[in-house]
Amino acid sequence: MSISSPKIIVQRYASITQFGFNDFVRGTLSLIQYGIDNKIKIALNIEGSEISSYVIAKNYPISNYPVNQLYDEPNYKRLYDTLETFRTNNTPLLIVSTDWTVPPQNITDLAIIEFNKLLQFTPAIYTLANLRASAELLNVNLPHTNPIIQQPIPTNYNYSCPAPTAKESDFNVIYVDMNTDIFLDFLDTATLVSKISSLVSFSKNCIVLSNNKLLKDEIDKLLVINYVPGSVYNKYDWANITNEVFWSLEDTIVNFLLLANSKKVIVFTEKSMPVNHDYDIAILFLRVSTQMFSYFYKKVDISPMPGY
Repeated sequence: MSISSPKIIVQRYASITQFGFNDFVRGTLSLIQYGIDNKIKIALNIEGSEISSYVIAKNYPISNYPVNQLYDEPNYKRLYDTLETFRTNNTPLLIVSTDWTVPPQNITDLAIIEFNKLLQFTPAIYTLANLRASAELLNVNLPHTNPIIQQPIPTNYNYSCPAPTAKESDFNVIYVDMNTDIFLDFLDTATLVSKISSLVSFSKNCIVLSNNKLLKDEIDKLLVINYVPGSVYNKYDWANITNEVFWSLEDTIVNFLLLANSKKVIVFTEKSMPVNHDYDIAILFLRVSTQMFSYFYKKVDISPMPGY
């Protein structure tokens, strides 16, 4: 295979890759930003991976070149050293598989534009995203304008244009980021819903999302918004709620689009245990504003020190 100039770094995602879609986006954006800063072209190869069913990308041919699988925090230093060595030597092609995370403030809109040149979402994913956006609005049973979910390409690259005006189809996302080792019983969940209700204005369209699918479903059941006196709003059939904690890959990608297209993300998070911040990579695409609320929802059992 002939390799053309300039140097090329290929982000490879395969069926055996050890991280998910959001981390794939993180790693790709980080590589793109590195490429912009160092005049190196970035390409993708997702051939044979699960995500290739939901996205459209031109697969750069990698033949039998070895893949440097450098993911997770302990390997980031080794990844950066590998990139720097590649930048300064005569090797034309480097293939990596990484979820390298550059601080969000260091990702430029140009990197996001380049990402959108490399990867688009299938029409079927947009259809599903628009269906979910219209079905999961908290005021879905009242007069409203459905959101429009589309490719999140920044149009205000140099921030010189005025902020976009509000549209009737704008919506906010209430995002609950909870460590999956924390189990919220009914009373805990009801208390959380009470906090959300007291702190969020529901005068605008709102959608609930969470890293925990079961928790999202339970919040949706309990978060009853009565805009009209005496109205009763029950969107979910209690008997049909599944016990699925984790989202499918398809739903993860749809959630990404919902977050990226939202007007504002209001985050509720538990402070006692680490969380994934899965929402933060999606909101980069249109610089979605965020509002944070952190609480201790559960009492944390702290084991005594050894010997006590």
